[in-house]
Amino acid sequence: MSIVSSSCVVREDQLVYTLVAVCEPQDALKKFPDDVVKNILRIPYVFKCVTSANCGLIHFTRNIQAALTSVASWIGSEKVLSPLGHGLVARYQKFFSDFCRILRFFFFSLPSKNSQVLLEGIIATTATPCTVIKNMASQLIQIETDPSAHVEKEVVARFLLSLIQQRHPLSLQSAIDALQEDDVSSKEILDRLLLSLSTVRVNSSSQKHF
Repeated sequence: MSIVSSSCVVREDQLVYTLVAVCEPQDALKKFPDDVVKNILRIPYVFKCVTSANCGLIHFTRNIQAALTSVASWIGSEKVLSPLGHGLVARYQKFFSDFCRILRFFFFSLPSKNSQVLLEGIIATTATPCTVIKNMASQLIQIETDPSAHVEKEVVARFLLSLIQQRHPLSLQSAIDALQEDDVSSKEILDRLLLSLSTVRVNSSSQKHF
């Protein structure tokens, strides 16, 4: 989307409001193109650029998380938050590939940290549409129950699922019910997962990264 490519020259709230206005009357997307998610993740969670007084003072604060959560109760917001959430979780999965783990060893990934911050913000907002949370929970459950998943990936997935259970228990249960209907044999595993989430301690995002 060309709208997102202008994220460096417009305020976050203007960008998000425009996205909702453009997406609302259109058919819902399962996910945004990867470039859209990448551009959104390039917007720092809180970015401040300050020069010395001699060079002229510039205060520039950017907060894409606040902009996204502020539209959660708007009509049509799910057409932005759902495909964005799908893309954030997908990039989180990609981040834990062997190649990305090597890069992570040498470089701290701000976009990866931003993905967790944005996901937490969307989940923590009680006004976020149920469909958004249900879709996100389904993705995270598949990660959590994947026997081949990297252990750190499972830890963060469990953390986010625990946050969903606290803020949106009905949406989480709906996601589990739908998965059990698709695969009856998964009932015991999913019931055990739901029970175990109550033991997860939710900490701040500053202690976890994507």
